[in-house]
Order: sequence, then C-alpha cells, then structure tokens
Amino acid sequence: MEIHPTPVLMSTLLALCVACDKGGEPKQRTDSVGEQAAVEPGDGAAAEPGDGAAAEPGDETAVEPGDGAATVEGREADSGDSVETGSAPGVEGEVAEVEAGAVPIAKLGATAEAPTWQREVAAGEAVALVDLQAGVLGHGASGYYDLSESGELAMRPEIEAAPNEWMGEWMGVWPKDTWSVEHRCRPKDEVCTYRLMRVRGARRWVPQTFADYGQRFDDEGQQFRKSNTGGMLGRVEESADWLRIADGGQDPSLGVFRGSLVELVETRAKEFYTVSRDDQHLYVQAVCEDEACVEEGARSLPLGMDWSFGRQITRRRHSVSVLASVAGREFLLHYGKQGWILDELGGAVDGLWPTKDGGLWTLAGGALQHRDPSGGWRSVQLPAGMSTLSVAVTADLGRLWIAGLADGEPALFSIHTNLQEPL
Repeated sequence: MEIHPTPVLMSTLLALCVACDKGGEPKQRTDSVGEQAAVEPGDGAAAEPGDGAAAEPGDETAVEPGDGAATVEGREADSGDSVETGSAPGVEGEVAEVEAGAVPIAKLGATAEAPTWQREVAAGEAVALVDLQAGVLGHGASGYYDLSESGELAMRPEIEAAPNEWMGEWMGVWPKDTWSVEHRCRPKDEVCTYRLMRVRGARRWVPQTFADYGQRFDDEGQQFRKSNTGGMLGRVEESADWLRIADGGQDPSLGVFRGSLVELVETRAKEFYTVSRDDQHLYVQAVCEDEACVEEGARSLPLGMDWSFGRQITRRRHSVSVLASVAGREFLLHYGKQGWILDELGGAVDGLWPTKDGGLWTLAGGALQHRDPSGGWRSVQLPAGMSTLSVAVTADLGRLWIAGLADGEPALFSIHTNLQEPL
C-alpha cells in the first residue's frame, strides 16, 4: 500500500527526528550488557602482567573502531563498560546537581540489605585484613595469614614483614602483584633514597629496578604509583612522561587534553583517562588524539578547582571509579557506558574494592555499602555483633571477606561480591 505524506504526518516525523537528536550529545549504545567475569591481576586465571591483549574466560569481545558502535565521551563503547544507570533493585542516586557541560552529581540513596554471611574458620587470634586492591592477606600478633588451597585463612610463617620502617603501604593484588615503595631518609645520609620493592617467589620482598637508576637511587623528585593492570608506573620528575615498571606493556599514552595534567586513571584495558586543569575548570576525559575529540568528550568537574583524588579501581575492561573530594564533600567519580557521573557520599570512605561483575564495595565509618553495575546502592547489614571491621576481596573478585570481633571474639565472614545476583 502506498502512503502519501500529508502535512500532519510530516509534522509528526519532523518532531520525532528533533527529539532523537536533542542536545547534540553523542548517541549512546543501548544494547544490554551481559555479566562478565572481570579477572583482575593476581587471580588464578589471570595472565601475567604484560600480556594485556589476551582475553580472559568470561570476557566479552571489545567492539573494534569502525564497526558502527556509538562513541562514549570520545571512545568506542563496548560491552566492557559498566552501565551507570539501569533498573537494578538497589536505589540509584537521584541526579541533584547539573551544570551545563559538567559531570552530573547524584545524591546517594541506598536500600537496606540483610544478606546471609558465611562464617569462616577463625584464625585463633584477632586478625586485621590488609587493605589491598584484591587478595586476602591478614595480619595478627603471630604473623601473616593468607588463603590456603582449601580456602581457609592460614598462618604463613614464610610471609616476610616489611624489612624496615621506611617501607610505605602495601599496594596491589596479593600475592602475585604486591608492591611497596621504600623511601629512606636517615639523619646521617646526605640525601634520601628510593627502592621499589615487590613480593616475589616464596612471599619475600625483592628490590626492583627503575629505568636506568638501578635498585636504590637518590630522591631527585621521582614519582611512583601502582598500575591498575600490574606492575608500577613511575616518572623521573613531575613534568616527565610516565613509564611502566616490571610490566612489559607499552608506556602510557595520554593523548591530547586541556591544560595541565592533574591525575591519570588506568583501565583494565590499559587505557588512560585524564583529569586536567586550565585556568577555569578541571576536566575529565577519555584519551583523545586531537582537539576535536577533546571538545566533544571532555567534561568539567563542578564545584570549583580544589578537587583531590584518592584510590581508583577498575570495573570490567573500560569502567573505573575514583575517590574524589572538594569543599568538604566526598564523592565517587565513575566512568562507564553512559559517560561520567559523580555519586555524592555521606562521608569519607575508608576502603574501596571492585567486584567480578563491574560493581564495587565501600567501607565508611565501619559500615559496608555495595554498588551494583547499573548504579544501585545497598547498605549491607553486618553479621550480628560484628565490630572492628577490616575488609578484603579475593584475587578473583568473587568473594568479600570481613574480619573483626563478633560479640568480643575474633571472627571471619565472607559473602559473594556481586550482592544483587549471587554466583
């Protein structure tokens, strides 16, 4: 049947086209996201650092440029991005503040969740779990503990404590990718020195080399940080390029961004998002190769110029979350399939851990909260009588462990990390 356009029909079609293109933002891909077992460095199935191109079991194939997928903030969207909005049963943050061209702020709301915790075999003494990206490592008066082949927390006399008081915090994934930076400053020394230390072999700390400096070198303004994909990142001075250490991958390529670099955020796919500043704003963006990409993809951070940034975690291949604060307010800055968003938190966060499916857990003031991959939040009830809490997730990101006192006695419990849909 042939249809002849009428004035009414043409008006309707024109209105629909305008609605489709309203706002001029890049069109977002709307296909569903299947669950992905996002294996982080250090879990049993993960490849060694440096082989980043290998797909893990459960990974979904990334969309290659040019296959027709829509872009997200200047980068190809694929199934490795977590969806930042959705219909999960947890309470999603209500977008409360929006500035034109800026990252929106969502006020965090959470449903109460009373899950069934699994009680684990106690260590026989009070044990605190070490705050790492992943991996269960405990420390008590008798020494260090980690998980045995049977899944119990067992004493490990072979685990070497920090060899001196100049060692910094332990970082990374236990035990495959655990690092610390030793910064030694003694009154008798003319200069302070650095050593990069890594747990190797039989759980002993071993010095590592950096660039042409060797294993111990003078403090000349070098900077170091943990890579989110294995190894470390370092640079010889603040204005120099970042280099990979003990990874084997390519050095970071940060592309084009506005102004000067403030922070870099690494994804599991070894991409880098940047936080930069000019004389007006701070900006967040994915890697861009030209100014047109920056113009399209960069988003300003609201609330002024005095932002500071803390721990960051990867979620799936391309999604990330970063602790951020400004003007006495605490946030989680997320990047996912729908772009950038800020979740405003009720206070400072003491711990942040990823889940296997692209969600995360936080610890704040002794309270646990869970954010699922689509942005729903849950306040998680602890086991009865539980206090003095420390937290860790297993290296495969499958279970979350808590240690503390239950009715005054040492206790250990665990639970599936993807709380909204247990494995």
